[in-house]
Amino acid sequence: RQRQMCIRDRVSTDTLDLVSAGIDVAVRIGPLVDSAYGMRLLNRGRHVIIATPELASRFAAKHPSDLDQAPWIRFEPHPDPVQLVGPNQESHTRDAPIRVQTGAAGSFIGLVLSGAGFGMIPRVLVQSELSLGTAVAVLPDWSMGPANFYAVTPSPHATDAKVQLFTDILADLFADADRVFEASTVQGLSLIHI
Repeated sequence: RQRQMCIRDRVSTDTLDLVSAGIDVAVRIGPLVDSAYGMRLLNRGRHVIIATPELASRFAAKHPSDLDQAPWIRFEPHPDPVQLVGPNQESHTRDAPIRVQTGAAGSFIGLVLSGAGFGMIPRVLVQSELSLGTAVAVLPDWSMGPANFYAVTPSPHATDAKVQLFTDILADLFADADRVFEASTVQGLSLIHI
């Protein structure tokens, strides 16, 4: 049944009009504004600060202010400066110099893994790197808030079978990513036309 699907992937940091763009499913990171679109929560997560183990040990941060002079890579959907919230709702504005910025999650992760700087990204996007130890979570009690992923469809009403099947597959993939994280416990936007 899945062999009858053809998926075309478009990556954009722009919020497109799904109807005029001919998009059946958009994967978006919330919070989402109220709209006439249909929404299905795929993953309830958080952002995580990551770095290579070597860079993390070089800075040995105990507080976000310890990273104010560190090199940072900015994942473009995130605002700059970033307001971090930590234990007991303590806040810190990260206004560190940005070395590189990119809107592509794969490029962002590659730059972090090369040791180019610290970065903040939804945890679900770096589960495997954290599990393998090629990246480490830095200051895990600090985050810029939720990183919830949603499947967004042009209509809140029942969609056709192929869209329903595809969103079910997405939900399963995100659930598997959560299970990988729970088992290994040691935050780009795709627009899909089916």
